[in-house]
Amino acid sequence: MKNNGTGEIARFESYLARNGQRLTRGRRIVLSHVLGMEGHFDAEQLVGRIRDTKQKVSRATVYRTLEQIEERNLVKRVDIGAGRRIFERVSTMNRHEHMHCIRCGKTVEFSDPVIRRRVKAISMQRRFSPATQALEILGMCNECAEALRLSENTEPPAKEEAYAAR
Repeated sequence: MKNNGTGEIARFESYLARNGQRLTRGRRIVLSHVLGMEGHFDAEQLVGRIRDTKQKVSRATVYRTLEQIEERNLVKRVDIGAGRRIFERVSTMNRHEHMHCIRCGKTVEFSDPVIRRRVKAISMQRRFSPATQALEILGMCNECAEALRLSENTEPPAKEEAYAAR
């Protein structure tokens, strides 16, 4: 687990203090693990990582602290459809977009300068100053699309087709 977020810990502690809270042992453990995460993760993966280290933190503490960490903009939540969410650290993000498979949950990052230029042009045309942008494409990865296509081609014929073949 990489963790080089000393400044992030201090900023989170200040954020909590401004909201009348403190950096408890449980919150510190959760934050430490979040800062060590690379790539995308969901709350249950974070719970599992913490449990793997034999540290005792309740699932509720993980979820609440993750929400606070998101409010402090240390992670970005990405809704990937069907009520599912993943997170990624803000400090490690380069500008990118996401494609999410609605069947297996795989997430693919991509960056396209054409999209960036188009967003900039549209914003200028409409005299709009974007603070951020997000493009989330929901669909099926090639493996799931192929598996679905194969399963649809191997299903038994409908009753009407079976009777017509007699």
